[in-house]
Amino acid sequence: MYEKRTIKQIITPTDDPLFSEEGTTIEIVDGAIGECLQIQQPDNASPIIQITPEEWPIIKKTIDEMIKECRKE
Repeated sequence: MYEKRTIKQIITPTDDPLFSEEGTTIEIVDGAIGECLQIQQPDNASPIIQITPEEWPIIKKTIDEMIKECRKE
């Protein structure tokens, strides 16, 4: 049996390409603690991310949706 899982989404300004410098990637990863979310921005080697008030609602909505998709151990 198989299932389809969406494990990665990117949020960019409308009409920007996928590699937008303003993009935020939200991904389900399987770390040592089990599945969790990883939030990343381009060229951001540190754990600091920058979120504007305008993009917060869609980032929050995406995080809420994807956290529900994480499997519990």
